[in-house]
Amino acid sequence: MKLILNIFWFSLFFFIINIVAEAQSVTKTSTFTLKQCIIYAIEHNTDVQKAKLELDKSKYQTREIFTGGFIPQYNGSVRFDDYLDLATQLIPGEIFNQPGTTIPVKFGTKYNVTAGIEGTQLIFNGPLILNYKISKKAQQLNELNIVKTQEEIIYEVAKTYYNIQIINKQKDVTEANIINIDTLIKIARLQYKNGIINKIDLDRLAVNLVNLQTQLENIQLSKEQLTGLLKYYMGIPFGQQLIPADTIPENTMLINADSKDPGNSIELQLLEKQKEVSLLNVRQSKADYLPTLTFYQNYYYQAQRGKIDFFDRDKKWYPVSIIGLNLTIPLLSGFLTNKKVKQAKIQHMQLSLTEQNTKSYLAMQNDNIIKKIKVNIKAIETQRKNMQLAEEVYRITQQQYQKGITLLSDLLNAETSLREAQTNYLNALVQLKLAELNHLRNNGNILTLLK
Repeated sequence: MKLILNIFWFSLFFFIINIVAEAQSVTKTSTFTLKQCIIYAIEHNTDVQKAKLELDKSKYQTREIFTGGFIPQYNGSVRFDDYLDLATQLIPGEIFNQPGTTIPVKFGTKYNVTAGIEGTQLIFNGPLILNYKISKKAQQLNELNIVKTQEEIIYEVAKTYYNIQIINKQKDVTEANIINIDTLIKIARLQYKNGIINKIDLDRLAVNLVNLQTQLENIQLSKEQLTGLLKYYMGIPFGQQLIPADTIPENTMLINADSKDPGNSIELQLLEKQKEVSLLNVRQSKADYLPTLTFYQNYYYQAQRGKIDFFDRDKKWYPVSIIGLNLTIPLLSGFLTNKKVKQAKIQHMQLSLTEQNTKSYLAMQNDNIIKKIKVNIKAIETQRKNMQLAEEVYRITQQQYQKGITLLSDLLNAETSLREAQTNYLNALVQLKLAELNHLRNNGNILTLLK
């Protein structure tokens, strides 16, 4: 009994230890820079993992085509035949001194067994050769799809990361504004007691404070939602805390704002590869006109019995071996091959038009993005100066209000102008970062964020 209790307490102890360890791992806090977020997402995002699995699957499909078509195929077989009624053949009557007649004769034995090995080796099959080449191109397509998926994840991670940084700045600004308003309320209460201001002035400050507190709560909610979205893109468990490490840089990325050539776009690379596949599809359809040549060999033993005694060692099994070539020449397919060739050519022309349209669209997007980047760079500088000016106006107005020189309405107007200037600056900053991300993605350079 004592031994059982010891085992019970020992098991309970390790059970509790495991629960505590698991809880600690779930509530673990991790701090990530943007680069670390991207690296983690590429390794753990399920969409990226699925794209990699699709590549693995296509590799096995290529091996299946190779081994199924170009490697000799051997099969063992055993066949048992029970002739319920032997086949009848007509023999000339001259053999049995009955000229001018035919005599029905049954040949063979009731029971036959054939056991052996059959082998085939494809020597030439045009469609199969091209199918193998198409499967190799499909692998390259899947490799590009991995890059495309990674670029999409990097874009979403970076965009969400920047939005979180903007939210953090909004939070800092709002908290600072709350502190300022709270200080003013304390001063206003003293002024109200001394009869310097009216009750309505104090109430207006209280309303501003409540509005700022509500705004702060909404900002906190937005931050939590964006953090959850970032965890989703990164593949981080929702129970684990995530803290972005650095702040959003105000300087622009190292991009060529005059470059409008989207030649590195993953979309164009995929279309180019799809065109290569479509050309192979045309050739594969034409290859249906070609003959197929196969080498075959059979080696087997045959036993013929009047009764079932195939395991009798005194009775012989007779060997049979065959080698040969089988040439299949397509003659008439109801013009099916011709129709397949025309369909494949049309598909290739459609891809060419899609590529042309995509190039035009990406060039237009690049032109718009570059214009937006230039506008936002100027807007940031303008809004920064405007925000600094609003801060100075608010500081002076606040000092004048504390000295009783200016009215509360002037102070509230200055505070409203400051908040608008701060909001405009942050909006210009986030718009610049999003435009830079779009420029990198359009030109196929978003992977540079990993450097």
